[in-house]
Amino acid sequence: MISACGVSHRGNVRKNNEDNIYVDGLFRHDISRDNILLHSRREMPPHVFAVFDGLGGEACGEHASLIAALGLRAMEDRNAIGDIKTYIRTTHKTIINESIHMDARNMGTTGAAAVISGDQATIWNVGDSRVYLFRNGQLTRLSRDDSVVQMLVDRGIIREEERTTSIYAGELIQYLGMVPDDGTEPYAHISTEKLVPGDILLLCSDGLSGELGEDVLRDMLDDSKDRTAEYIVTTLVKKAVDGRCRDNVSAIICRVDQDK
Repeated sequence: MISACGVSHRGNVRKNNEDNIYVDGLFRHDISRDNILLHSRREMPPHVFAVFDGLGGEACGEHASLIAALGLRAMEDRNAIGDIKTYIRTTHKTIINESIHMDARNMGTTGAAAVISGDQATIWNVGDSRVYLFRNGQLTRLSRDDSVVQMLVDRGIIREEERTTSIYAGELIQYLGMVPDDGTEPYAHISTEKLVPGDILLLCSDGLSGELGEDVLRDMLDDSKDRTAEYIVTTLVKKAVDGRCRDNVSAIICRVDQDK
């Protein structure tokens, strides 16, 4: 049995919220609303959750993340939610076309998603929004950051603990809507995970993971693992916002409970 709740918050500094969240078909249609809380009301699978972190400033990021959410809903309506490659390609091209129409060439969005059917979760991401699995007191990152910092960590040039202080922090290698010089299109990192009762999935923008860090996220999830999805996600987001974070903050908590 799946229970889920998502929150997106403007944060303390940004003039507007460029993020969007997707909770079983629900998302932020009205981009003038900075703060939202969404509950999953879906009883039958598949369950679909996603976080989109819009880029480009002003209203550009909001449009990009909204396009990504609309595209995900369209894939669900066509019963094609498993065709991740088509979704990535179509959404990417739609954002580029809209950026030309709006004369907003830096417009884009990250994306991190979980599609759950039965006990199987398919995880994908583009950019640096993340998906975590909390199980038996351990927090495991299931997504992979498309960032310069991740590349430097992988190559041993900087240490893991230097992520947030690096001059390259926040610089992405790919995202939806990005047009690189060589013309390559973004691709999703895709993995699968078998879920068991007691598991908690956390999807979040870097406004949450960058502000709190993985040690804090793990401890907070451990402390609240028996609480509702709404309690957990609102507590996490409040902690980030109270920490004076400079970014928008978005997160979704998905609990895997024993079927009654």
